[in-house]
Amino acid sequence: MVQGSLFESNDRDMKGKLLTDKKGNPRVEYFFALAIPKTSPEWGPFWQQIAALAQQSYPNGEPSHASFKWKYIDGDGPDVADKEAFKGCHIIKLKSSFAPRVYAKGGTSLIVDPERVKRGHYIRAYISVAPNFDPDYPGIYLNPNMVEFIAYGAEITGGPSGDEVFGAAPAAYVPPGASETPVGGTPLATPAGPATPGAPAEPATPGGVQPAEDFLRGPQPPLGYVMAPKAGNYTYAQYMQTGKWTDELLIAQGYMVKDDIPY
Repeated sequence: MVQGSLFESNDRDMKGKLLTDKKGNPRVEYFFALAIPKTSPEWGPFWQQIAALAQQSYPNGEPSHASFKWKYIDGDGPDVADKEAFKGCHIIKLKSSFAPRVYAKGGTSLIVDPERVKRGHYIRAYISVAPNFDPDYPGIYLNPNMVEFIAYGAEITGGPSGDEVFGAAPAAYVPPGASETPVGGTPLATPAGPATPGAPAEPATPGGVQPAEDFLRGPQPPLGYVMAPKAGNYTYAQYMQTGKWTDELLIAQGYMVKDDIPY
């Protein structure tokens, strides 16, 4: 995995524009890119299936046009030559409005900790492929459904680390009155969920306590709905765990919206 995240969603595109569905409602998406070595024996059969589907779905020759959206990048192309781990690889871009289920090797257990699988690690993805049938921008969808962790690799950070930036820097100026401990009280607990007038607030999670895996998985939004950017990092399961939220309340207050993205 050379780009994106399996666990973190985006609510804006590459240009910073807010993502919306066809009705203009805010939406989120999950994106990650895979670098597959050009020497891999798996690449040929894999791409032949995708190419065959594209040809069958677009009988008027659209796949032969340069503008066809293959969701593919040549890792040796001059426009990406400086990107880490791209060289010598085929790059495919995977995207979905739902987080993929991430499994340990062999699929024996579900991984919910974002620190377990990072950019630079080796994974295998189970994806669905479908034509988008967009007359203006014909192409295909490559949607990830499940991911299997295969092995560790050198982490791709996408930039210098904190210790590289600040570790060798001169000591920062500290003005009089500054303190390395909280001033005027005790440290606050982990922030609670979003507060809305008249709505029940989410309970704070005690610092250092990790929710159980079954709590993180928990119930999912009803079919056809996704959590909106307004919900922040809180999942549907976390809202429902409080016992104070309903589907109707989440929708009415903008924390859950319809998902009109076709797959």
